[in-house]
Amino acid sequence: MSRFLRVFLTWLPTVLTVAPSLGLAGTITRICAGAIALIMTLIYWNNTSPDNKRRGLFAIGVVVISLFIATLAAPSLYFGISRFLNWALFLPLFFLFRNNNRLLEPFLKGMLVASGIQLIGVLLQRLGIFGGLWGGQIISGIGYDPNYSQWLIRYTGFVLDANSLAMIFAISSITALHYSTQSGLSKTVRAFFFLFSMLNLFGILLTGSRGGILITGISLVAYLLISRKYLLLGRLVPAVILVLIAGVQFAGFDYLVSSIFAIFDGTDTSANLRSELWQYAISASGDATLFFGKGFGARNPSLFVDQKSIFVDPALLKFTTLDNSWLKTYLELGGFAVIAIGWLFISAIRQNLVRVNSNPIFSGLPAALLILFLIRSVSIDAFDINPWNSVIWIILGSMIGKQPVQKPAQDALAVTEGNKL
Repeated sequence: MSRFLRVFLTWLPTVLTVAPSLGLAGTITRICAGAIALIMTLIYWNNTSPDNKRRGLFAIGVVVISLFIATLAAPSLYFGISRFLNWALFLPLFFLFRNNNRLLEPFLKGMLVASGIQLIGVLLQRLGIFGGLWGGQIISGIGYDPNYSQWLIRYTGFVLDANSLAMIFAISSITALHYSTQSGLSKTVRAFFFLFSMLNLFGILLTGSRGGILITGISLVAYLLISRKYLLLGRLVPAVILVLIAGVQFAGFDYLVSSIFAIFDGTDTSANLRSELWQYAISASGDATLFFGKGFGARNPSLFVDQKSIFVDPALLKFTTLDNSWLKTYLELGGFAVIAIGWLFISAIRQNLVRVNSNPIFSGLPAALLILFLIRSVSIDAFDINPWNSVIWIILGSMIGKQPVQKPAQDALAVTEGNKL
């Protein structure tokens, strides 16, 4: 593996997660990063085994064909091309990682660096030095009433999106927790990773992302079960309790927690409105999305807000979303693309589960991260949104390919024997 490639993959998460705060310069930087990813993939393509060249190729082909059709069906060519790039800019990384999952190591280390930089961004927002805070309205109860609803300051970091920031912290908390169990590291380093994991968990609370809180808990449980590191619970449970106690000190925390329960008992207004939007989108889709969808921009949010008598600035309508990656993909790209992407997720998770004992590099970490994406993608846009339009293809590719057996001492992602902590 060339040094340039390792450096590129290590700094890619930081570049992509800071890009939103850089405006046009950030967009140009993302495009350049995508071009480098394509070049790196082409350079290493000859090193790909014939078997790996075929793995996942049909599913990716279905997605690409659907993307071309959706581009042609878009309201304008410019809009279609921009959406196509959002989907495909980092798709080549799937093929690069498919041949060598050791590339996952520098990338995940890069995610830890990125989350550390985002924590600095949150601190700057807390001190009032950096802007971009969200004034998130938590609307729970049988109906929306501003007199009884509570505003919650939601930190967004340099990524300028509270939900994306929660995802960054979620990935980093699980990754740092994984590194804290590596026997090849000193006790001091392992303790640092454990504390850093807890700091990321605390960061999730500051984002005010209810979905982020839920999927982090589920993914942590998945990681412990798959990797069989049950003894880690002895340290993890007390630490999480301390994180929650620290979270209580911030205004709106108790309301945030109670609103999570409101989602499940059907009394949360925002969750119910989102559900209505999904039902409306499905009922209005017809049969045209069965194969290749209706093209980019087929969500028609303006029809929904008109029907519900909701006032939304017309200039903002084009930025509205369904908050459901799978439904959005179904409407725009069609059922074939949904099946293809779903197959990639299931196949990648299965590969991780099958090989978790036969190959040390297949710890529970990649599967836990894929489960995180699989669940969270139901309530946010992920497949074509920065930075997840790169992270998803990277993790999927690293698990789909047939990999050479690696010795535990050669890779920082190797799992420890048994429950050794």
